[in-house]
Amino acid sequence: MEEWRRLTALYSEMGDVEIRELAVQINDLTPTAQQILRDELKKRGIPDKFLNSHSANREAVDNHSTKVHWDSGEDGYEDDDSGVAKVGSVEYTWKTGLCRCDSIDEAAQRGEMLRRAGIESWVQRPGGQFVVPWLESGIGDFQINVAADQFEQAKEVIAQPIPRDIIDELKREEEAPAYEIPVCPKCKAEDPTLESVEPTNNWLCESCGYTWSDPVPDSTTP
Repeated sequence: MEEWRRLTALYSEMGDVEIRELAVQINDLTPTAQQILRDELKKRGIPDKFLNSHSANREAVDNHSTKVHWDSGEDGYEDDDSGVAKVGSVEYTWKTGLCRCDSIDEAAQRGEMLRRAGIESWVQRPGGQFVVPWLESGIGDFQINVAADQFEQAKEVIAQPIPRDIIDELKREEEAPAYEIPVCPKCKAEDPTLESVEPTNNWLCESCGYTWSDPVPDSTTP
């Protein structure tokens, strides 16, 4: 019940961008967190189909939200016989907690600072199935994790003030109009299938079989 009350309060305080970002990652949450999130989405009038959209829909949401690399047990994190963890082409001994942040905005800003310094980072979300122990020091419900081999370098980076251009860049991204998944022009059915993206998005309505394409962007438009 304590966890239920904490997450209910936390999710209710999130903005729409943050709650949609979290919804895209719902499969990484604990069962309790998933149910609380579904209840919060229902209160905000966000339809259930948002949680079951195609991968193209997920990419569209990712492109119009803060730059956050979420940490989960399904992050491709695995050990070989030598005990060295691998994520993609990067190898290191293990992940470790770096700091805790008050908001998803701060986590995104500090994550961008680390990225510019060549340091990969991950953010643990509230209620997630964590792969790194939660830091006891610090405040905030968002924890930034880094490769242990880069911990000291990362500490030096986040000890600096967040550059103004990073704050402005992420603010512009958050204020950008959200991508709206189209409905079928013929039968008005929702949630069409994205068949291809060349030269632009090509859609198929599974309800009536109608196909259509998005307008090709004007290359001369800045």
